[in-house]
Amino acid sequence: APEFQDFGVIYKNKLSEQSDFKLTTIYSRDTLGFLFKEPVREDPSIRGSFNSETTFYRVIPQYSKKITNDSQASVSAAVGEDNIFVEIGDLYFKLKSQVLTFRSEFEKQISKNWSSTIGVDNRYNTAKVDLRLPIQRSDGGVNNPISVSPVKQVEVTAKPVAIGLYFNNEINFDDSDWTFFPGLRMDYFKQNKRETFYDQGHQQNTK
Repeated sequence: APEFQDFGVIYKNKLSEQSDFKLTTIYSRDTLGFLFKEPVREDPSIRGSFNSETTFYRVIPQYSKKITNDSQASVSAAVGEDNIFVEIGDLYFKLKSQVLTFRSEFEKQISKNWSSTIGVDNRYNTAKVDLRLPIQRSDGGVNNPISVSPVKQVEVTAKPVAIGLYFNNEINFDDSDWTFFPGLRMDYFKQNKRETFYDQGHQQNTK
């Protein structure tokens, strides 16, 4: 039996001829629950109640300013919380995370056919995970039924940080049906101290 609750509120205000302010608030709650009347034939431990709930909310202020006729900049932040809860009988998984994100970008119209955007996209979390789950895989790589698997209970707290830089472009040509979007992005993940680089480019036929 699923249940969904989602809503969003957007407030916009033009502060001046060159600057705007926008405040976005979003909230979502999705739940799923059911009851096994009979145990699963292959694994008699899977019985009883099952509940799943995912919720999150964000409050996102954004400020935009037109710098010149062909350039503008914007800065935004988001504060919120994520919650995930799954329960199967006496087994469970719980995640609670406070989230702070920050984004700033500068866009410039370099020519009639070429616009470019450079930006920073950062994410900071304080997360707590509490779980009680069976360990199905035993020595030798054999999967055991849940009913005979040992159960492990763990509580973990972490503060993951992700820092991203991106460079996007939009290029089109006169008398052409094609628009090109070449781009690059780099992300650094503090938790495992790894960087990723990838090409965000693509093309689109506008005909």
